[in-house]
Amino acid sequence: VLRDIYAEFPNVRIVLMSATIDTTAFSEYFGNAPVVEVSGRTFPVTQYFLEDIVQMLNYSPEVKIMNSKQRKRKRRDEEKDAAEHGDDQDSLIQQDKTNCNELVSEEYAPQTREAVSQMNEALIDFGVVEQLLSYIKSLNVPGAVLVFLPGWASISGLMKHLHNHHIFGGPGYRILPLHSQIPREDQYQVFVRPPEGIVKVILSTNIAETSITIDDVSFVIDSCKVKMKMFTSHNNMTNYATVWASQANIEQRKGRAGRVQEGFCFNLITKERYDRLDEQTTPEILRTPLHSIALTIKLLRLGSIGDFLSKALEVPSLDVVIEAEHTLKELNALDKNSEMTPLGRILARLPLEPRLGKMLILGAAFGIGDCMTTIAAASCFNEPFQIEAKRMPGKHRQYAGDRFSDHVALLCVFDDWNRIREGGPDREQSWCENKDINMSTMRCIWEAKRQLMEILFNFGFPEECLVPKAISNNQDDPRLDAAITLLAFALAPNVAVHTDGRKVIVDGKSALLHKHSANCPFGSKGVIFPHQTFIFSEKVRTKAVTARQTTNVTAAQLVLSSKSVTVSNGIVTVDEWIPIAVGMLFFPYLISLLDETRKRCLFVCAKI
Repeated sequence: VLRDIYAEFPNVRIVLMSATIDTTAFSEYFGNAPVVEVSGRTFPVTQYFLEDIVQMLNYSPEVKIMNSKQRKRKRRDEEKDAAEHGDDQDSLIQQDKTNCNELVSEEYAPQTREAVSQMNEALIDFGVVEQLLSYIKSLNVPGAVLVFLPGWASISGLMKHLHNHHIFGGPGYRILPLHSQIPREDQYQVFVRPPEGIVKVILSTNIAETSITIDDVSFVIDSCKVKMKMFTSHNNMTNYATVWASQANIEQRKGRAGRVQEGFCFNLITKERYDRLDEQTTPEILRTPLHSIALTIKLLRLGSIGDFLSKALEVPSLDVVIEAEHTLKELNALDKNSEMTPLGRILARLPLEPRLGKMLILGAAFGIGDCMTTIAAASCFNEPFQIEAKRMPGKHRQYAGDRFSDHVALLCVFDDWNRIREGGPDREQSWCENKDINMSTMRCIWEAKRQLMEILFNFGFPEECLVPKAISNNQDDPRLDAAITLLAFALAPNVAVHTDGRKVIVDGKSALLHKHSANCPFGSKGVIFPHQTFIFSEKVRTKAVTARQTTNVTAAQLVLSSKSVTVSNGIVTVDEWIPIAVGMLFFPYLISLLDETRKRCLFVCAKI
């Protein structure tokens, strides 16, 4: 848009500012626009790579010698762990299969090259971090230590490792995590300067790379890895993978150490690996769904979705564009001519993913807007349950009642918290601590819900559509039945068929229930679900494919949410792959109800 404006009005001045921008690419995109570099006020930072660190510390990695039986047992345990906990493991995507730890320059001592070659590139060596912290202490240079790690698993692992150490777990060190999931009050602790003689060590994701500045950092230890979310259109899959950070990321992280005085940056990769990294991070438009962008393009009347995106600095693949248009047509947000429908115009104005937006509209149209806004708001944040064990504990599962639903659990825990918070902040905090509920997340959900309710009211939905109504998760409740039906209607075709234990079938392929789901069984204990089918919010791949946020649904609800239903020889098939048992006398009524639901949604949207 900016480039088109500049072509039409050449007197307009457009200024793009960034510390890590690819100036050449943007300059060429805007017709060889001039580039102005303004020197920053940072102090010089001394940078070390892994071979420098190993040689400086005379570090020797711990190598465990195992016999053949031990190796087989270890491999078997790793495979079992991947199958059981695959949804929680870091999986490093390596574009280059070469082990750069074996390519250290001969300028370094033979023992250094040997030690580095024994280290696994895909893993973060906690032993190196320990020795670096000891080395930093010996320098007697004031300042905090900022350790960049890819995700919560590595943060909690290193934090536990350091807390159990006789030195780093003692009074001379203050170990603090920094992650978007931890309460905001705990995040503020990273800005507090410790008393003299105490070393502050911050274990952080890339949130500390650009989002915030901690002004007393003088040392950076960088794993040079980042957790990234990527979307593939052909299988509607979201991948959460640990990938190498780009050179621009690493330069930005290094700069964190030079804000107040000369600093030091320790990169836990070799110089050879650094030289092979991408200069810039993959743009978000190339790794995320385009549904919301596509709706915005149509709302602003910018022409064809594909034609407009083809003018982007980084052009997304045609498959992703086609998938976005196809999904929006399935949602009735676009008509067969790819023009916006009344529903699409509303969805484009909602700060939600279109599927959640449709669920919200349907909820308001059927008079249960309050509980649907809660579910929609909760789906925008990390789940509020703070789960330390491998499975969701009973005190959290109880919120699902007998509905076998993560969405119902979110709805009921919010209602419970909302009632408790009326007793004051002390009672609220005590309740959250006893229930292991993230209070900051609950408050974020409340604020998001308030904004969504306000948007719906401004759209013209009458207040009675949004009035809170009591629900019960342990007995027949028509309102909750309607909520689950509308949820299924919005999330279609995200359907899973349960087979055994955690195992489900999604799109004809094997997958797992998320291990922190209320529906995930404990250990080898089987669970008998009322119905074999589930709907889910998101399909995620790390080492295993998992269905996240699941709800058990009836055959009737599945038919109502389906995009296609066929009948052959008395067998009803949903979405061309799921055979279900529905009484043939009852079936025509379901189809009629499905048509009426769609008509009511379109009628309400047309009137707003």
